[in-house]
Amino acid sequence: MKKLYLLAALSAIVLGSCSKGPSGPPQGQTRFVVKLTTRSSAAARSEVPTGSTTQAKYAEEGTHYIFVIDDGNGVAYKEELDLSAMAETAGDGGGPLYFPNDYKVYVLANIPADVNVDELTDWAAIDIAASAISNAAGTLNDDLEYPAMGNEDGTPKGVDDQGDGTATVEIKISPLYSRLELAKVTGDDGTIKEYVVTGVFVDNYRTSYTMSGKGSGDLITRDRDAETVGLYDVGTWEGNEESSYEATPGGGNVWAYHIAPGSVATLIIRLENVTAIKEGESGPEDDPIAGTLYLTITGYSGFTGSFERGKIYQIANVAFDNSNLYDTPNPDGVIITATIEIVDWEVEPLNPVLSR
Repeated sequence: MKKLYLLAALSAIVLGSCSKGPSGPPQGQTRFVVKLTTRSSAAARSEVPTGSTTQAKYAEEGTHYIFVIDDGNGVAYKEELDLSAMAETAGDGGGPLYFPNDYKVYVLANIPADVNVDELTDWAAIDIAASAISNAAGTLNDDLEYPAMGNEDGTPKGVDDQGDGTATVEIKISPLYSRLELAKVTGDDGTIKEYVVTGVFVDNYRTSYTMSGKGSGDLITRDRDAETVGLYDVGTWEGNEESSYEATPGGGNVWAYHIAPGSVATLIIRLENVTAIKEGESGPEDDPIAGTLYLTITGYSGFTGSFERGKIYQIANVAFDNSNLYDTPNPDGVIITATIEIVDWEVEPLNPVLSR
């Protein structure tokens, strides 16, 4: 994985009653130097380009904070990162930052609007602060290139005392959730003649994620219903002989969704206007099937465990034939698996400086 080191220019602050000496830090304290190693973002849901969308950005007008956590797990200090004032080389800005060397550091970037930074007064508050994942937040792709990011292991990072009055800490930050992509749906040319995908619905997912990168909120399971609630895309994507029986979002795009970590999200694909040979028949006659039909992905071949933050889970293709079609989602006793590829999100370099 490519690493980029970003030196955050730190502002002057002295805690407690100690006074700063003429040539070094206050007694019992060390100068903090923070480096950020970032794994950056991608657009979240709706139709987005595949491949290139693993590159994403800090939002220059977004909310980004460094938190210094004391030995009692309180927030001893926090300051906003000003990403609109990018520096070619980062320096000390307004001066060095001094703390006891047993304090720790946590960084949040692209903090969602539904998280109140003023309420993040200790580590417990940061750990459970949650933001919702919904279609309302995923309408415009431009708004989704900046996912919330935090310390990759989900905990504050301790500093390394250099023994010269300075302490350094290298913090790797990554998206606080995972991402599920579907590139195309393909009907078997022996049994499926044409169809229209009218909806792609996410199943078995948490409604929110925390600022420490865990799943939160209700677990949504659709059972035998695929109402247009939660995470989904609806539209008209046709598959027929002219398109090699493939349905895609077009233009090299994929269907994509941000997923809170800790669950294994699956997909329900809604089909209409299906023309197929009925299962168990081999006749040459095409048989239009009235009504709405569903493909339900119930798992992933070779995949165990649950989705992890900072990962993109890619389904290159869902191939189906007439035996996979049902009139409800999640039919009893039916197992349909897909193959997924797991990809790390890429990084975009940026030199952040602290505001004053």
